[in-house]
Order: sequence, then C-alpha cells, then structure tokens
Amino acid sequence: MVVPVPVLDHRKLWPSGVLSRADVLGLLDGAHRLQQAGRRAGSGTPLAGKHLAVLGQAEPILLGKAAAALGARVSHLKPAGPPQDTARLLGRLYDAVDCGPASAAELRDIDADAGVPVYNGLAAAAHPSAALAVLLALQERRALAGRPLDGLRLRIRGDALSPPASALAALAALAGVQPCHDGPADADATPDPADDVPWRLTLAGEDTAPVSAEPRHYTLQALLLMTLG
Repeated sequence: MVVPVPVLDHRKLWPSGVLSRADVLGLLDGAHRLQQAGRRAGSGTPLAGKHLAVLGQAEPILLGKAAAALGARVSHLKPAGPPQDTARLLGRLYDAVDCGPASAAELRDIDADAGVPVYNGLAAAAHPSAALAVLLALQERRALAGRPLDGLRLRIRGDALSPPASALAALAALAGVQPCHDGPADADATPDPADDVPWRLTLAGEDTAPVSAEPRHYTLQALLLMTLG
C-alpha cells in the first residue's frame, strides 16, 4: 500500500502551531487511505524500528494501538524530573516523545534538546487529532451519500470557546466545511464527556452517534507517519 510520507512539521501540532489547508487535506487523505488499507489487509509496518516514549500520562490506549499497528514500539515512562532535564537522553533513546499537554515554552525547550519530534498529547481530547477524526467520520458518511466534505454545513454545539470546539471549528474551515449558526445544518457535532470518544455527530435524517475509535485510530496513524515516518 501507499502510506503517507513524513512531510508535516510536528511543531504545527503544538498549541502555537498553525496547520494549513494543504496540511489538513493531506492528513485527511492519508488517514482515509490508511483506513481503507486497514479494512482490507492491514497497513503493514512502516514504523518498524521506531520507538515512541510517552511521558507522565495515564496510558493512552488509542495512541499505543495506533503506533503498534504500524510496527512502532511505545514505552510509557514516569520521568524522575521535568522532561526538560532528560530531553537529551530521551532523544538518544527514542525516535519521538509525547510529553502530554505542555506550554509552548516547555515544548520548545524539550524539542530543542531532544532533537526528535516532540508531541503534546496526541491522544488528548483537545488535540487536533480529535477534530481530524470528526472530519474523517463526516467525510466517509458524506461519501456514502455521494457528496464531498467540502461545502458541508456543520453546527458545533456546546461551548464554542472550549479547546476541542475551537480546534474542530478551525480545522473544519480549512477543510472547506461551512459553519452553521442558524437554520438547518447538514450535521451537528456535540462534545462527548468521554475523553476517548470526545464527539458525537448528528447528520440529517440519522440518529446521533459517537465518533467511533476507528477514525481516531487512523488519524493518529496519519499524524505519526507524516511527522515521523
């Protein structure tokens, strides 16, 4: 199979980073191709030999499964001190580090010392990966109806200023999805209290359903491959 290539700067995934329309469309395309391959015969092991360190977080099951399915090893570490103090060592031992939610300054310091891609909680509910999973789910359901994602009218319910809602609104706009505040919408997205399934979707004429773990799995894989592969 053709897998996404590492063409995305991992720093664009930080809170201070800025993804472009080409980045978002590339990630959605990569996640879609991984999803189709996974449903047929698996995506192979393009990350075989890579080793990802996850620091100081409750075990991120989704991230571990996504990385392992691509052949990578994942180690869950409990740092003895601040990540900044061990960044150089981590960079020598691992190919990438997920240090969990951190400030922009902390990420810059760790990234500079580690010399390998540093992520800030890839599987966190507020991370762009969750918003990308919503868009991937919407894209597939629109495709089944013979309609593109571009031009879809999406209403985001709940606190529009929350990090998950802000991330979804920003990435949806880049993907060509139109915001809908009044009147009928093609789809509604509502935050879900469960951290591992952060969104629920309602499409016209359909029942409300949570975004399953599958689109999140493949968006995480696309993020890993395009920043680390």
